[in-house]
Amino acid sequence: MLKPLPVEFNEQEHSYCWLPTQETMLWSISQVVNPRPYNGDPSHAIRGHSIHRSLELLISGQEVEAPEKYWDWTDSLLNQSWFDEIDEVLALEARLADPKRSIGGSCDGFVRKGNRKILYDLKTKISEESRRVKPYAQLGAYTDLLSLHYRDHQPDEAWVVWSFPGGVDFEQLDLQQCLDSWEGAWVKHEARQELF
Repeated sequence: MLKPLPVEFNEQEHSYCWLPTQETMLWSISQVVNPRPYNGDPSHAIRGHSIHRSLELLISGQEVEAPEKYWDWTDSLLNQSWFDEIDEVLALEARLADPKRSIGGSCDGFVRKGNRKILYDLKTKISEESRRVKPYAQLGAYTDLLSLHYRDHQPDEAWVVWSFPGGVDFEQLDLQQCLDSWEGAWVKHEARQELF
């Protein structure tokens, strides 16, 4: 397991503080990647948090407490051999920050399988047919921030895990495309700030 960074996350405000300077980051990765405010159903966020927590408990070797109302998602997700093949957990729900850019974020998981270091992001969907927006920029941001602080532990692969009632899909994304997408999102973000 990588040594955690000195980053404190305030869940209510969804903000990140870089503890060495006590500076609260101005932006979260999600604000940079998707600048439109979230106006969706709050129950989707609760569902996502609960399913993420169940997977975190499974991978960290703890007893899983999946609420019954989400069993349609967790029964499929938590019984996948993809997770059994993990040789080492490098980070789970890792709090990351780039104080120079004043951004923070939390990556779902960073694991080692054999000699490959794999970064993954879990996405929960209401159904298998639901729209899937591939998190290129998000995974690129996590890769960038991990590389900034853990020079010997840069990701080799980026994956998205799609969880939906009755099933789960695993999709590998091109890591360079993720990094390019993140840099593009950052350039657009900076341009937006110059307008105000």
